[in-house]
Amino acid sequence: MAKSIAARIYGDDYQQLVFWKYALMMLNADKEIIGIAYEDDEIKSFDDIVITYSKPQNFRDEKIIKEYYQIKFHIRDEQLITLEKLMDPSFVNASKHSFLDKAVEAYRKFGDDYKQRVFILYTPYDIDQTDKLYGLISNIDSTFDLGILFDDTTDKSKMGKIRKEIRERLNVTQEELKTVLRQIRICSGKERMDELIETINQQLDKNGLQHISKGNYCIPYTQLVSKLFQAGIKQFDKTTIIEHLINENLFTEKRKSTWIAVRSYLSHAEKLDEEVESVLQLEDYFEDGVLKKEFEWGTTILTELKHFLDTKVSDSNCDYYIRFEANPTIAFMAGRILDIKSGKNIIPCQRTEKGILAWDNLESESNYSNAEIEFIEVDEQSDDVAVVVEFSREILNDVKEYMDEERLTVRRIINIKITPPSSSSVIDGRHAWLLANQIKNMIDGRKLKEKRAVLHLFIACPISIVFILSRYSLSFGKVQMYEYDLKKTNSCTYYPTVLFSGRRYNNGAKNG
Repeated sequence: MAKSIAARIYGDDYQQLVFWKYALMMLNADKEIIGIAYEDDEIKSFDDIVITYSKPQNFRDEKIIKEYYQIKFHIRDEQLITLEKLMDPSFVNASKHSFLDKAVEAYRKFGDDYKQRVFILYTPYDIDQTDKLYGLISNIDSTFDLGILFDDTTDKSKMGKIRKEIRERLNVTQEELKTVLRQIRICSGKERMDELIETINQQLDKNGLQHISKGNYCIPYTQLVSKLFQAGIKQFDKTTIIEHLINENLFTEKRKSTWIAVRSYLSHAEKLDEEVESVLQLEDYFEDGVLKKEFEWGTTILTELKHFLDTKVSDSNCDYYIRFEANPTIAFMAGRILDIKSGKNIIPCQRTEKGILAWDNLESESNYSNAEIEFIEVDEQSDDVAVVVEFSREILNDVKEYMDEERLTVRRIINIKITPPSSSSVIDGRHAWLLANQIKNMIDGRKLKEKRAVLHLFIACPISIVFILSRYSLSFGKVQMYEYDLKKTNSCTYYPTVLFSGRRYNNGAKNG
């Protein structure tokens, strides 16, 4: 009994969080949403969330005005979605009508207007890759691929047998089936609860609203929806949403915010100027990720970068979100210009598997892993130290080969790593700040002779960590940065980029 009650509560929370995902999009004008309903009465079968658009939206070759969401959540991934489950009432916690039955009911209710609506199954569950449904759902928009299912074959063919099975279970004709399935989306593999909260927190931050804290048991936003529903309030537009948020004191003191970016390559960043307010475009100075020979880090790039940041990051009462589609050396340079004593609140934005996320240093109750530290003694005749950071991939052997080839001697190597390294080894912004500070503490812990020598920095980690670390780097002394020839078009190994002195702007950092 207790388990079933907990499952129902989590299911309600998930539905309410999905509601806020789209309600916040309405506040941000990210989509042309004019209204959103919770447990709507228009059509009982698809009443979890209903979204109304201010103007018709493109869908297939028609226009739609509304989307109807059926939310399916469970604490564990105990099931996979199959075609049979879409025709099984118990899959959607019903006694009589399945998900597809409900779609047929909607078709009967709306008639010709059915084509102006889309009916969505929204769930963290995945589609069973061994089931016949798997090949029928498009990866582009999660719709049924009608060209595959309705392939003009007879009922004796593979697709014909599937069509016949669905027709007979739903008691519809072939044309009716095609019309019904045409307006359905199976949005599988959607966010887990924690991922959904992370996505919502990004939107809350943009709107000056209180974050959902991992340290609290209660989520005020889900409680608000529940209480409003109990009071009979189920329809919302932008104005009413804001009124309810104000009444519940969920707005924080609104600070100005600005989104800027630095770009030294175009790959995956072609439309960057449409996504942020200001972009420093440095790509013409680079070829295959390497600075062209006619330019210098310490003059050309530093001058451009300093002018841009001095101009764009000037207000101490503003939150600055900075995105780097650029070389790590540029992010390190930017951190030195915007060092921690500059008095500016600067949040790096990180490209992740979940999209571009603001990696703020928000308090969290999560148990983050520390990096592992290994000290490797090399040559006691040298006072230089090499720091090798392995968060995204293993690079220690590459670094050793480079040092041997270039006859670069150091007293020791400090290897700072996460095992195993991967693109997702750093969880979020808080984790990034903790790891950057762990690296800083290791560097600050060098012996006096080592601090007077050169620190050689080899880094394979999220670029946000490079920026965060650099903001503390004025105490590091001389720092030689290195980058790896990832495209294997030049050295096919590491190469030095710039030697930073202990001065703030480096007074013209030198090329390595």
